[in-house]
Amino acid sequence: MSADDAATPDDTALSEGHREAFLDVYETRSPRAQHQLDLFADQWTSKVPILGEETISGPRDDLFHDERIQWGLEALGPITGMTVLELGPLEGAHTTLLEERGAGQVVAVEAHRQAFLRCLVVKNLLGLRAHFELGDFVGHLREYETTWDLCVATGVLYHLHDPLELIALLGQRARRVLLWTHYWDDDVMARRPDVAERFDEVEPVQRHGLSATYHRYGYGTGVNDPTFCGGSRTHARWMERNDILDGLAAVGFERIDTGFDDPFWPHGPALCVAAARPDAVSRHPQPRTRARRWREGQRGPEVEAPWKQAARRLTWLTRRRGSPTRPPEPPAAP
Repeated sequence: MSADDAATPDDTALSEGHREAFLDVYETRSPRAQHQLDLFADQWTSKVPILGEETISGPRDDLFHDERIQWGLEALGPITGMTVLELGPLEGAHTTLLEERGAGQVVAVEAHRQAFLRCLVVKNLLGLRAHFELGDFVGHLREYETTWDLCVATGVLYHLHDPLELIALLGQRARRVLLWTHYWDDDVMARRPDVAERFDEVEPVQRHGLSATYHRYGYGTGVNDPTFCGGSRTHARWMERNDILDGLAAVGFERIDTGFDDPFWPHGPALCVAAARPDAVSRHPQPRTRARRWREGQRGPEVEAPWKQAARRLTWLTRRRGSPTRPPEPPAAP
């Protein structure tokens, strides 16, 4: 029996409708990356970069070289060989960046089932070493007492029902934290009715040894969109900017840098935060200067121009080895 015969059901055994469903289970074309991407057609958020093959996935071509992640890693210092816990990897774009920057072990926890499967497709297509877990990352942090060198939480804090709990758990489980999140701002929301109309309650809270003001955000009909990747409930709670920063400081993060702070981000005020505990700061004293230069968009006065660095090194080599353009002086006569 040929392979084609084996793959085709007996016409008398299946009705026409069942026969079409049977054949739809199989991929009959030669292997291509696009076939894997097509498993989730019209669901992709990121544009997955496939070397040597033109493919179609999602519209966001920035996520696999996200400047927010690059800024945060500059602020926190080298991550070579470090253990990293990523919360909400979505489709593995930031996971890929973490591996490219030398992370030793990356564990990424994703609650959205379809997003989790898309992460596995990206892992397969790009050859990632990361381990992806399906489940609630807050539950993971509660259950496992592992201490991570770095915890990356981009686009997740503002999707939580109780964001203070995540901040408290990060204080227990991470030496460094990199997060990007939306936040509430009274002045901005007064000028952004398109965003403010989604909020319906304000609640001062004291939980987990921390205090904040929660602003309840409703997803509305957005949950029906096939690309929806928000929280697991129909609403979430946003925190105010200072409450986020004060909370991180209260749980033990000594140095806190901010960047990409944009009150008029399309979907609401947002910022990046890179925070490190005291034992992490002492290992990498220089990156803070680099982070500050990135944030200010200019080199500080303490930075030496590259041509001066080269000239200084050439002078050092000349003194050590003798001038490359003049023969060495003859020894003095006895």
